Amino acid sequence: MLILENPYYMLILGIVIGVYGYTALLNYENKKWYKEKYKIPLDDLVSRGLDIYEFSRRQGDFVTLAYDGDTKSITLNIIEKTITVFHGKKAILFSINYYQKEFDSLYNSLEEKFNKEIYIDIITIDNYIYSKNMISEQVLEHLNELDAEKEKEKIFELDDILDKIHNEGIASLSDEENDFLERESR
Repeated sequence: MLILENPYYMLILGIVIGVYGYTALLNYENKKWYKEKYKIPLDDLVSRGLDIYEFSRRQGDFVTLAYDGDTKSITLNIIEKTITVFHGKKAILFSINYYQKEFDSLYNSLEEKFNKEIYIDIITIDNYIYSKNMISEQVLEHLNELDAEKEKEKIFELDDILDKIHNEGIASLSDEENDFLERESR
């Protein structure tokens, strides 16, 4: 009973109880804020199913999926395996540790659904990855022509052509081999 009679101890006890109560209130408000800011919108996206999403593009390590028209999108970071949800240019929701399990589940489902577009239907230009749908048909044709030329160049080895000339004469070379020699002589 000595503690209860001492006003200083009562003051300290009041402070401890007040801090504890305030901390509990902050924790409750924090959970409520996270639920409103993250959990409810995340649950809404998940509950609507995967059919609402359309593949838009891959650019580097980022994949953009559109939903509800052109103004809303989800961006997947395929290196960090994170999600950011945009309304227009404003990020409204992003992966956080608080609901990591739910974000991971949504990320994995989207990655699985759009696997072909993300990892197969891509093109690399100067060590940067793009989805093929971002590149115009004309540019794709030109890139394919360049690839075909590179393949032709790989077929011929200079030593093999020189051996052929030595053994069979220069007239025995094909047009492709002549073109190769001319390119190599520049």
